Amino acid sequence: IKIFAPITKKVQDEKSQNPEKYQSRIVGYQLVYVYDISQTDGADVPMSILHTGLKNIEGAEQKLGMILEHVKDVVEVSTTVLPEGHHGLYDIAKKEIKINANDTALQNVKTLFHELAHHYHETQYLEGETKEQKEFVAESAAFIACAAIGIDASEYSIPYLKNWADDYSLFSKMRAKIEKIAKMLLPLAEETKAA
Repeated sequence: IKIFAPITKKVQDEKSQNPEKYQSRIVGYQLVYVYDISQTDGADVPMSILHTGLKNIEGAEQKLGMILEHVKDVVEVSTTVLPEGHHGLYDIAKKEIKINANDTALQNVKTLFHELAHHYHETQYLEGETKEQKEFVAESAAFIACAAIGIDASEYSIPYLKNWADDYSLFSKMRAKIEKIAKMLLPLAEETKAA
């Protein structure tokens, strides 16, 4: 099988003060050969939790239902089949959240908090942040909300956050915004504690 694969080049990181720090940049694409999974032998390679999502726990369906009930007047939420590895999205223009019907209820609780954080950020606190900053704020606030109801999302959230920002200075810069948005999510989290 032939697929297009990126051609990368190491370039100096424009955002870094350190002249020794480099990042990879895509400069083109080329055709490469790959194997279909059916043409391979051996044990399955474990998939990243960022791809598969969080495994379910008892009571997750009830928590999800309670959150959906509480946000129905705030933002439209629908469940749909999303491409594999995608857990949710927030449509800014429509002010609508979509969560993946193929995910566990627990993953959808975490995703709903993440997408609600995007909603609150975009509608109340947006100040020209980059995509990386928006993702960092949304996932940080979702992580806090999950922790408030006893959901340990660290296995998912820490690699996700590291993917968007790998330096402490961004957290310091975005901390106040993360706290404001987390405070908006926490009443929803409190409502689900009994579930």
